[in-house]
Amino acid sequence: MIIDNDTWWCPRFFDHIYTHTSGQYAPCCIGQESPESNVSSTTPLEWYRGSEMNTLRDASLNPHEEKSKMVLDRWCHRCIKQENDYGSSYRMRHIEQIEREEATRNLQHPAKRSTTDYINTGEAPLLEELLQVQLRMFGNTCNLDCYMCQPHASSIRERSVKDYNYHKHISFDNGLDVKPKYTRDMLDGFDDIAMAISCVILQGGEPLYIKKQFEMLDRLIELGVSENIRIEMNSNMSVLGVGNYNIMDYVDKFRNLGVSASIDGYGLFNDYIRRRSKWNDVVSNMVTMNAKDNIHVDIFSTQSILSVLRHDQLLAWASENSYDVTTFIVDDPQELNPRHLPDPIKEELIAKYPNDHDLIKCLSQKGDPKSFVNALDYIIQTDKVYDTDVFEVYPELKSYYEELK
Repeated sequence: MIIDNDTWWCPRFFDHIYTHTSGQYAPCCIGQESPESNVSSTTPLEWYRGSEMNTLRDASLNPHEEKSKMVLDRWCHRCIKQENDYGSSYRMRHIEQIEREEATRNLQHPAKRSTTDYINTGEAPLLEELLQVQLRMFGNTCNLDCYMCQPHASSIRERSVKDYNYHKHISFDNGLDVKPKYTRDMLDGFDDIAMAISCVILQGGEPLYIKKQFEMLDRLIELGVSENIRIEMNSNMSVLGVGNYNIMDYVDKFRNLGVSASIDGYGLFNDYIRRRSKWNDVVSNMVTMNAKDNIHVDIFSTQSILSVLRHDQLLAWASENSYDVTTFIVDDPQELNPRHLPDPIKEELIAKYPNDHDLIKCLSQKGDPKSFVNALDYIIQTDKVYDTDVFEVYPELKSYYEELK
């Protein structure tokens, strides 16, 4: 069996091609980037069939060997930590998605068939409808300044973290001045994998604010494969395009479009967390997309020490408007993890969200008062930039902050 206690199987090792904003390949968006392979030196097909990915595949199929543990700890430490902390992970959610698709189509998923072929032949084949291609090598251009976002993922955050020295309070990564290191045409090698692409995942920054993302879609249209390809993306939903490009002009040229709207609160709470966002624009753009039969919009909500406090309001609005909500608990920067909230607040939240097992497990963990204070010090610093007041928006935090400070 591919999925059992004898393996640590991940679909991403068999159905995914991913690059970071630097142009370095990685097994997925939260996997460790390759120290060797980037889009200048390696085509997508060479990466997919190369020694680094094969080493990962071998380790996942024999995870109890000491050498395999070292490999997985190096490449996949974030999923391993999530599973230890919460009992679920990015990897596990993708397995669940695959099993849902198999149940719907009554057909074995290509990632499983590719795994079986790899076990038998030692080479991962390119099967029809197999690959999900997620390229962040087009840069981190973004129009928002979300308080929990790492600078490598947003050009605005990159500038803000540098200009206001947020590092003195909180452990943002050192991914400042992110500039792609590649020189080869970014889309070279697409022809080699085009017929196996099932899905392209647009990423940023904000993907709809990056012209190169649209140029990639144009390339797939030119190759004559777009009608077989699904587009997926995470978007802050503040815009539908940039310049002369608009995602609505592309939808009918592809199989369909799935959008995970990055929303962390209802109304002003979302705008406070996702600085520069305007709630009315977000809702208007979601309504525009929902008017198309081949677009599906749901909500992806990051649970941090702020968003979790009003998550019930977002859930109520989403339910009224027939949006599904998926949550993700922020663990980087670690100071913004909800476990650092004061215990009385966490007890109230555990009672409020009895069916969210991941969140309950997170809130049940011991927090660090110093991390809570550092997080609030950082947020207060951002308030000075935007002329806002965290204690007006989330008044329940003030007394705990003053006591611990």
